[in-house]
Amino acid sequence: MRNKGVFIFSKILWMKRTDSTIEGELLFSEPLKTTTKGADVFQAVSQFFEVNGLMWEKLVGVCTDDAPAMLGSRSGFMKMVKSKNPSIFAMHCVIHRQALVAKTLPDDLREDLNFAVEVVNYVKSSALNTRLFAALCESLNADHMALLYHTEVRWLSKGNMLGWIYELREAVAEFLEQRGRRTMCRVFKSEHYQLSLTYLADIFEALNSLNLKLQGANANVMVHYDIVQSFIAKISLWLKQVERGNLTWFSRLNELFSDKCHSEDLKRKIKGHLREAYKMINVEDLLHDLQEEAMEMQFNSLAKDNFESMPLENFWVKLQAEYPKISSQSLRILGPFSSTYLCETGFSALMKLNTQHRSSGYVLPEKVLSEDAKVLLETESATKLQNRQLVLITILKTKTNLSQSVVH
Repeated sequence: MRNKGVFIFSKILWMKRTDSTIEGELLFSEPLKTTTKGADVFQAVSQFFEVNGLMWEKLVGVCTDDAPAMLGSRSGFMKMVKSKNPSIFAMHCVIHRQALVAKTLPDDLREDLNFAVEVVNYVKSSALNTRLFAALCESLNADHMALLYHTEVRWLSKGNMLGWIYELREAVAEFLEQRGRRTMCRVFKSEHYQLSLTYLADIFEALNSLNLKLQGANANVMVHYDIVQSFIAKISLWLKQVERGNLTWFSRLNELFSDKCHSEDLKRKIKGHLREAYKMINVEDLLHDLQEEAMEMQFNSLAKDNFESMPLENFWVKLQAEYPKISSQSLRILGPFSSTYLCETGFSALMKLNTQHRSSGYVLPEKVLSEDAKVLLETESATKLQNRQLVLITILKTKTNLSQSVVH
């Protein structure tokens, strides 16, 4: 379905166990004919389950972003799925969760971020402004000729926008002055704002790097956990360094004030933001009925070697016969998707395909788009799209067939 220019569809990807390996394939693609509410997504998935003999009782987990249609307490997709199987493992997409770190900004930094958005929106508010700004950048031999818009949460847009406005800060200030936006220009050129903008560009670049590491088709919750824990450790280090007046880890800020951070106000902002972002993750102890098998595994030299050399999912699949309890529990944790990365790549593939055909004056039918998207799905990188819901499902179809599914 095409809604406000966005092709909205539902897809499921699944994983099957073959010779102790797990492989991903597109299971089905189904356009939503009318609205895109949680009930609509649930109906499409439920119908597919019924037609193909899949049992809700075998459902293991659901991963989604924070769209109301997905997480609504009364009519959200997650609520409806739990009515079918209350024991599912529910997870918020780890990539979107880290992108939401922007929401933890202190009020003053959030105001500075919003002001940057306001400046970009003004520069790009008309074709004339865009052309004039590009001409000014060219005359100043700037590295870029345009600023980037940002979206509220999706992917890497805030970091890209802040990085570009920082690099073009001199051109932006001159453009605002030429266009008679004196108040906006005065605030933008102030030392206070330049310090905040520089820090925001640095910290969002770090968040971009984190998000890029979290992307990828073959990651699992343990891989994502390690990446996030590593970033948390970095935040702790940055906080200690800032308290000592050392800005080495913030390259742009350090370049702007290479001697030391002489702004106590900025130091307070940075420390407040880093403390808010610093959150530890608790790890629960092993269940009692798994301890015996775990102890046996500690003295299994072959299992130790395989653990070091094999992907985690394949390792536990291989040991199912020998250690059924702990393997089954491990696969239930590793099986569910921890991010909606595959959904994003699917949308990227569809949008690219549809754009190519639209440029030639022809729009592909939905069925053709769905089929061709399967081919592009494995090669496309993630992209941002607005106004859509995501949900991932994992299904244990049988004892000998591990299936992992994604619905979008």
